[in-house]
This record gives sequence, structure tokens and C-alpha cells, in this order.
Amino acid sequence: MYRIIFEHHPLPDKIIEFQGAWKNSSDIIQTYPGARGTRLFRSLDDPTTFYAIADWESKEARDSAMDEIGRRKDAKSVLHWTTNLVTGVRALTSMNLVAESIPSKNNL
Repeated sequence: MYRIIFEHHPLPDKIIEFQGAWKNSSDIIQTYPGARGTRLFRSLDDPTTFYAIADWESKEARDSAMDEIGRRKDAKSVLHWTTNLVTGVRALTSMNLVAESIPSKNNL
């Protein structure tokens, strides 16, 4: 599994619009092969900071999806929708899964 984490700083008066636009864009991206889900978190320390965590089958699957989306007629609205909604966005890190421990259904 490949994971990438983005940090978003929406404009204070655009937070609700930002969340909706993130969801719409993410729903489209999740239709591409290799997408394994994405989640948006709001910081408890700074409620004006959001973190999007996207999981992919592999870095290659994400790169391929981004290339394919980049050729869409609506690519700008899918990939660059934040332009008027944020003061900044950046990829914090990307990583590959090396091990995991998850609870069994019997322990939940």
C-alpha cells in the first residue's frame, strides 16, 4: 500500500465549501484503478488546518491515475479545485506500508 498525506489551509470563510469540494474531487479520484480510499481530518490543535490521507495500491497506480485525470476535460476542477478555497496546500509525506497489525473482528 502507498499513502500520501496532504496539509490544507482553507480560507476561514470557505471551510464548508472546501470540505464539499474535497469530497466531490475525491469521489472522482476514487473511481480510478488502485485507489484505496481517502479521508479528510481536521486538526484538533488548529481547526483551520486539514489533513487529507489518501491510500493507493501503489505509487505507480497513483501516478497513473493522476496522469489519466490530467487528460480529462475537467482536470482542473478535479486536481486543482482548491485554488480559490485555500491559502496553501502541500504534500507532507508519502510512504509505503511495510507492516501492520489490525484487530481481529473477534476483538471489536
